[in-house]
Amino acid sequence: MGQPTPIVVPEAPGPGDQWGQDHVIVSRVHVTVGERVADGQPLADVETDKISLELGSPVPGVVSDLRVRPDDTVPLGAVLMVIDADE
Repeated sequence: MGQPTPIVVPEAPGPGDQWGQDHVIVSRVHVTVGERVADGQPLADVETDKISLELGSPVPGVVSDLRVRPDDTVPLGAVLMVIDADE
């Protein structure tokens, strides 16, 4: 197994952007535990009443832990899933 890489809800989705609240709703999960993912592959969509964001994988590897489902409300900085990165 590779290095565990947590996928978290960013505090701010982009330069100068703010969520406008302290939590997001997971609107879609694109992967399952055990699935191989590529660098940049969509993992999950999160949103607030102001912003929608598709979170992509920062590394290639295998999803080893999935901690959310669609319609879950999670705080900023929460770990959504873990990817065991390729070595």
